[in-house]
Amino acid sequence: MTIHVNERSLSYWNSNQAELTEREDGTKDKWTVAAGTRTLYVGAASDNLILSADIEVG
Repeated sequence: MTIHVNERSLSYWNSNQAELTEREDGTKDKWTVAAGTRTLYVGAASDNLILSADIEVG
């Protein structure tokens, strides 16, 4: 099974970032990819998680 997760879903708004990041489409923002090892959970609800996997986010 493959689950596609876009970069924005793994990002956070970095209010400590001094400069805005310019995107390919010309927009500017402070979204920062949360790099490192992350655990993805899948389930019907937060108390019913049936799958998990560690992923490396670059």
